[in-house]
Amino acid sequence: MIALWWALQGPLGVRIAHAELLPRDYHTELANAAADTIAGMAKAQQIDEAEAFAARWRKTIGVTASAEDAKLSYELGLGWRLAGRPDRALRALDAALQADPTMVAAHYDRGELRLEQGDLEAAKADFTAVTASAPDAWPGHFRLADVAGRQGDVVTFERELTTALRYGFSFRSISDDPHWRKAFHDPALGSAMQRLITVYQGEDVFSLFEEPN
Repeated sequence: MIALWWALQGPLGVRIAHAELLPRDYHTELANAAADTIAGMAKAQQIDEAEAFAARWRKTIGVTASAEDAKLSYELGLGWRLAGRPDRALRALDAALQADPTMVAAHYDRGELRLEQGDLEAAKADFTAVTASAPDAWPGHFRLADVAGRQGDVVTFERELTTALRYGFSFRSISDDPHWRKAFHDPALGSAMQRLITVYQGEDVFSLFEEPN
């Protein structure tokens, strides 16, 4: 980490001038270290400094439109989201996916942002990409169920929730969420939720949704 920071801060003569001469694994190692630095800056609410750091890194290393560069854009996206700037977060996540269209984490986080903004079809596209790349992980299926519920598609809602449950999702984790408590009492969605909770989770979890907030 210190060596990377020194290289970015040092005089031009000591910087790496020909990134193509570096082995691919070295690029990856530097990108991982830079992504960690950006994440740390973002947590410290230094997102502008993180953006400037990323720009220096790209100029110094010369790696753009690649999986390595996507890591930086992804961490910037998380940082801007943490800073309460969903517009900048979306821009950074778009850049991450332009550099690496297969980046599952970027698809998931962009899908969540789109969901928060009410862009359901765009969110659905991102979560579909997540389940295509990680079919055995529950988060993508859970969010596809969320989208389906908001669209009034009860069949898909129940199917995707069932898949999420089979891969480790627990209704207990959302029992305090107002959105899901409302769905539990919804005439259409509620019957599907209640049936799944009874079959997969038990009466103790069922009772959590019945308790007043």
